[in-house]
Amino acid sequence: MEYLPIWVKLVGLDLKFWGNDCLIKIGGLIGKVIRRDEATEKRNFLGYARLMIEVKVNQRYPESISFLDEEGVEKKIRLEYDWLPITCNTCNGIGHATGQCRKNEAPKQGPKVTQVCRKKSNEPATQTVVTPSVGVIGDRRVLTPGQHVSHLRRQEAHPPVITPGGHSYLEAVTQSLKKSVTGNKEARWEWIQAKLVVMGSVGFWNIRGLNKVNNKMDIRRFLHMNKVDVFGLIETRVKSNNWLKVSNNICNNWAICTNHQSHKGGRIWMLWNPKAYQVDIQHVSSQTIHARLTDRVRQREFWITFVYGFNKAADRKNLWTSLKSYQQQITGAWLIGGDFNNVLLPNERIGSQITAAEIKPFQDCVHYCGVEDIKAVGSFFTWTNKQEASQRVYRRIDRVMINDEWINMFPESFANFLPEGLYDHCPCIL
Repeated sequence: MEYLPIWVKLVGLDLKFWGNDCLIKIGGLIGKVIRRDEATEKRNFLGYARLMIEVKVNQRYPESISFLDEEGVEKKIRLEYDWLPITCNTCNGIGHATGQCRKNEAPKQGPKVTQVCRKKSNEPATQTVVTPSVGVIGDRRVLTPGQHVSHLRRQEAHPPVITPGGHSYLEAVTQSLKKSVTGNKEARWEWIQAKLVVMGSVGFWNIRGLNKVNNKMDIRRFLHMNKVDVFGLIETRVKSNNWLKVSNNICNNWAICTNHQSHKGGRIWMLWNPKAYQVDIQHVSSQTIHARLTDRVRQREFWITFVYGFNKAADRKNLWTSLKSYQQQITGAWLIGGDFNNVLLPNERIGSQITAAEIKPFQDCVHYCGVEDIKAVGSFFTWTNKQEASQRVYRRIDRVMINDEWINMFPESFANFLPEGLYDHCPCIL
């Protein structure tokens, strides 16, 4: 993330400079002025002018600025910031100081992989579907929560080794790898399998509807470009009688679980590459899909919960209850990701006030579950209402949280919140 909006107070600014054009020029000495707050616009409080200014994350934030008035006299005003970002000089990330950066830890030793080849297959793609009901749809299996998906080809007595990224190992991965191992063919393959395991990406996105052709194209492009193996689609707005057709247009060789049985709108979809992961759906509700995953190579087991919180605080009580109940059953690595529709900290919204009563239930849930925000880069505010400057609101309501076991299992993992583009939510990739 290079830019973010912050509130700046111009303390002691003479009232004659409070016009919109003057404030834009003065605030331009700091960054790009987005808007004035309501008190400044209506001049209800004259102690300072308050502006929302878009600044560079790594820029210098001065304590005062000077300018020349219409008579050439220098005017100096003091600046106060409602909030400033905490930045890291090591990784250029936001949200943690340099001394807390994980990149300062001693790197683990291991070979550097330069190339992984993808094995081509002429076999037609099939899809495995997981829903909270039992039955058969065409040649696709429909499983209940708690069952897992096995997607190996029937005619293969010894299926190819698959990485968590969904790539097949070829005998000639690179010439250098061949030369580095002596012995028979089986020994060489065991060495390659041990060294080239790379976990595929996990991601989620509140897409605000999947019925539009452009939205489906954007999702396909996103999955392909980021090599995603597990994905949470949020706010799909696809009816229960149409979700299978829509999902086939996105990734027809993947497995899928929806929460249509818990909510008529199918608010959350979980999609995954069955070649990379075995997935056991543990629980499905109107606000969560909770699953246990095992990667097929290293057999590492972990849990993922995709979340889409309701808009009203009273309706989100069931979400906090569900997450607490999941925590009691989990003994390993756990990741929670999605759109909570709730900020966690007072500095995570610009454009409207935040009350303690609004964030306390979320904070209590986080404390009970023993999770914390994963290291994140990219956009700090993950949602905007896309309104004009005076009505613009920014919120950080999409996030990824992990427990200590996740950090131990995946110490280098981090979340990247990409620009939202034409949408109002930022997509997230791990």
